[in-house]
Amino acid sequence: MKNKNELPSTLWENLLLAVHDLELVEKSELYTVDMDNWHTPDDKETCKVCFAGSVMAMTKELDPECRVGNLGGNFTRREESVFVSLDFIREYNIKKSLSRFLGLTIPSQIIESVEKNKESVYALMEFEKRTSRLLGITHRDIGSYENNPEKFKSNMREIAGHLKTLGI
Repeated sequence: MKNKNELPSTLWENLLLAVHDLELVEKSELYTVDMDNWHTPDDKETCKVCFAGSVMAMTKELDPECRVGNLGGNFTRREESVFVSLDFIREYNIKKSLSRFLGLTIPSQIIESVEKNKESVYALMEFEKRTSRLLGITHRDIGSYENNPEKFKSNMREIAGHLKTLGI
C-alpha cells in the first residue's frame, strides 16, 4: 500500500499531482504561489512555493517555516528528480524533464511506446518547439502561471496526458 506522502512512480501522475497541489496552494492561507521559489517562508507569515514546491507543501507536508533553497538533504534522490523534472516541465523544457526523471537510460518499454504513439511524441515536441529560444518565444508566451494560471494548469494536464500515453 502506498504511503499518503509518497510520490507516484510515473512522471504523468506526478504532473497531475502537482497541478492538484498547486490548486490547494491557491486556496491556502499558509502559502502563496511564486514560481521563483521552491519553498520559502516570507515576512507575511506565508510560504512562497513554485509548481514543485506545491507538492513539497501539500503532499510531502513540509512545514511552511522550512526553507528549501536547494534540494539537498530534504528529500530522497528520487523525490529530488521528480521536483527538478516538474520545474523543467513548468518551463516547457520537456527533454530536460524526461532526462532528469528517467536518468540517462530510457527503458525499452518506453522506446516501444514511443514507436506506437508518435502523435504524443509530436505533441510534446510541439510544446518544446513553441518555447524554443531560436523562435524567440518563451514559456511565458504560451501559458506561464504568472500570465494565465488556468492556461498553465490546462497545458500541464495536456502534457500529462501525452506522458501517460507514452507510459512515462
